[in-house]
Order: sequence, then C-alpha cells, then structure tokens
Amino acid sequence: MNLGMLKLYKFLVLIFLSTPIFCAASSLDFDLIKKGSQDDNTLLIVGGIQGDEPGGFIAASLIATHYTITKGSVWVVPNLNFYSIIRKSRAPNGDMNRKFAALSTDDPEYEIVQRIKGYIKAPEVKKILNLHDGSGYYRERYIDAYHNPRRWGQCSVIDQEELNHLEAYPNLHEIALQVVNHLNQNLLRKEDVFGIKNTKTRFEKTFEQTEMAKTLTYYAITNGKSAFGHETSKSLAVKDRVYYKLLALEEHMNIMGIEFERPFEMSPKSIQNIIDNDIYITFYDDKIKLPL
Repeated sequence: MNLGMLKLYKFLVLIFLSTPIFCAASSLDFDLIKKGSQDDNTLLIVGGIQGDEPGGFIAASLIATHYTITKGSVWVVPNLNFYSIIRKSRAPNGDMNRKFAALSTDDPEYEIVQRIKGYIKAPEVKKILNLHDGSGYYRERYIDAYHNPRRWGQCSVIDQEELNHLEAYPNLHEIALQVVNHLNQNLLRKEDVFGIKNTKTRFEKTFEQTEMAKTLTYYAITNGKSAFGHETSKSLAVKDRVYYKLLALEEHMNIMGIEFERPFEMSPKSIQNIIDNDIYITFYDDKIKLPL
C-alpha cells in the first residue's frame, strides 16, 4: 500500500468510526455464513467475540472465504463482536464472553447475544468452537510466570470431560485430545506445544469457574451441545496463531465427517500471504471494501 493509499485508508477508517450508525454496538450486527450442504450434523465456528484476538476472527474468516465444504455443513460467525474488532479492544462494552448467563435488556450487546444463542440452540448444530487468543502458554504444572496452569495460550478448553446425555460428540476430553495430538504433530516450535485445559466449570466454585459459567461455551453445553474453546498464545505471530487454529478446525471437521478443500498450502508463509493480500472487510452491502 503506497503512502497515498495509506492516508486514504486511515481517512476512511476515521470517517467509519465517527459515523453515528457505527458508534453503537447494536448497529454492528455479525455475519452468519452457511457453507456446504445443510444437515443435522452442523459445526458452528465463532470468531471475534473479543476484538483484540485477531487469530480467532482471521481463522474464522479464512474458513468462510477460502474453504469449500464438499461434504457436510459448517456455519461460520467470523465477527461476533464486530464493534470490538473495529475498536481493536477486548471489551468496549464489557466482555461479551461473560454475558451468556444473565444480561440486562439495556445492555448494548443484548440483541447480539440473543441472536448467537439462537444459532447455538439450533437443532442442526451439534458442535460449537469458540476461537480465542490467550496470554502466555498453558501448562498443567507451574514452570514460570508465562508457562503455568493459569495461562490460556496453546490449549483446547473444555468445561468438563464428558456430557453423558448427548447423542452427538459427548466425550469432550477424547475429542480435545485427538485435536491436541494432531496439533502437537505439526508444531512450528517445541514451545508451542498444546494441552487440554479442563475448567471443571460445573463442579468447582472458584472465581475462575464462576467466570467460566458466564461464557458462550458453557451456555452451549448447558443447552445440550458439544462445545470447545480453542486458544493460541498472544506471544505468537498472528500468522502462526491462524496456522494452529486452522489445523484444529480441520481436525474437528474430520472428526465430524465434514470434508473440505482449501486452495492454499497449510503453512504460516501461505497464511501470511493471504493476510497481506486477500482478506477484506465490507460494509453497506459490499459498497465499501477495505483491506482487513
């Protein structure tokens, strides 16, 4: 992008952010993209619940724009908290991922949360993945300040080991283990190793469990759906976070018998090329198109 284009881009973003219609979270609805042949074995992918976690919303966007689902059904929400993404802020109106247990109708994100709840509860949806970037590196045992059980980066997050009442994908730990093993066979660096973080949300009442009880994934499992969080470390370059997320998403699709094609090599270099040249955000029914 040359200097003139850069100035124009910055000007358009400034106008965009100062336009009254975009100053309220309720004015920025999210997209739902349905891919493949719709059936009752649908995977719902959610990105962008927190706007300072680009690994999540870029990976979801790539599934929406660059993958062809040749068998099965995938629903993608790449930009759940659109206002938060634009502001590059985790929670300009409070953390949306803590609004699924109880929420006032006066909350500016009330309608957004109610709409995604409806998709989560849709009878055809059988598994939900919520994509995040987390701090540090999760480890089962304390190593140092950045590698310990309280960190969130590099893990598959489950609320409990299994959901015996579910017919579809009840064994959360077994599924998470298969995904983590796949990731660990394709590491870019030894430090990037993934683990399984079981928050035991239903069974313990510490501060962490109380907070987790307010999240999208816990709402999903309490409504009879198999649900997982996927965290990559904010210490990694965005291209590496997206690489690991796409590997995880592909393995989840494999587990569900969903088949797909992608027109690029699975590598950070290829992903960086797409990020630099081939991802756009559009407004007003594609009348305004900006590079993301």
